[in-house]
Amino acid sequence: MDSKTIRRANLDVLKKQFGTWAALAQLAGCSPNYLSQIKGGTREVGDELARRLESGAKKPRGWMDVRHDQSTAKPTWTDSPADKIARIYTSLSDARQQALMAAALQALDEDIEERQALRNEPTHGNRPVEEDAAGAPARDKAETDIH
Repeated sequence: MDSKTIRRANLDVLKKQFGTWAALAQLAGCSPNYLSQIKGGTREVGDELARRLESGAKKPRGWMDVRHDQSTAKPTWTDSPADKIARIYTSLSDARQQALMAAALQALDEDIEERQALRNEPTHGNRPVEEDAAGAPARDKAETDIH
């Protein structure tokens, strides 16, 4: 797919996200008629307009040059937990997906820290080892009675 076709397809993606040609045109600083001409094939999305669209839509630089409309074929979902999560996740807005990912990563980081802390805690059997004032393992009362 050539860059002109990719940019035109991405223009459709942005139109779906922002709802109307007028809203999209306002973000890009051009007229809705100009975007309609691009959609109709009489004009192209040039470099300057592509960058203005990206900036106005809060997309990273170069976003217009990479295909984003590849979800034309609907995925086949199963009843597996992973597919259920994927189905719900893909139905969310971009902002909600980002917020969900941030929260999930934070929870995973906290879990990893907790597990590392548990691994670093000295234990005796299944019990934590008590330490004396100097930080050395304190002897069990049962151990001192044997000696």
